Parts: sequence; structure tokens; C-alpha cells
Amino acid sequence: IGFTMLGLKGKCKLAVLALVTIFSLLAALYGLLRPVPNGCVMTYMYPTYIPVRTPANVSSNKYGLFLYHEGWKKIDFNEHLMKLSGVP
Repeated sequence: IGFTMLGLKGKCKLAVLALVTIFSLLAALYGLLRPVPNGCVMTYMYPTYIPVRTPANVSSNKYGLFLYHEGWKKIDFNEHLMKLSGVP
């Protein structure tokens, strides 16, 4: 059956089918190409470097030893340094 032999009812069905197909393709394409919303919350680091005193027999003043501490709470440096055991 050719397109010219279809009646008005057949042409309307064909137009509706074409519109539904085009809409479905556009909806699928939008679903594939839309940006994915970021569901993560930004995290922040609050680094603190605690100076560790070196023994008196260390001759170089060019280098220093610092203990890295992460957190936002106020810490007591002396108490924190007393807990060092050499094991991470």
C-alpha cells in the first residue's frame, strides 16, 4: 500500500506514530546525554603541622620534623607529642 492510497485516517495514524517515535528517541537521547547531578557533599581538610623537637645532638638546622594532624579541633601539642610511639 502506497502513501497516496491511505485515507485521512491512515495518514493521521502514520503521523502519530512518527511523532511518538521521534519523541521517544529524543527522550532517550536526553536521558543519555544529560549531566549527572553530583550527589556528593564537599569535604574539607584542616591540616595542622605540629613541630617535633629534635635532640640536641642533631647538627643541622636546615631541616625540621613535623607531625601531621588532621582535624578542626583545638589540640594540646605537648599532650599529643607524648603519645608518639613510633608506630603509625
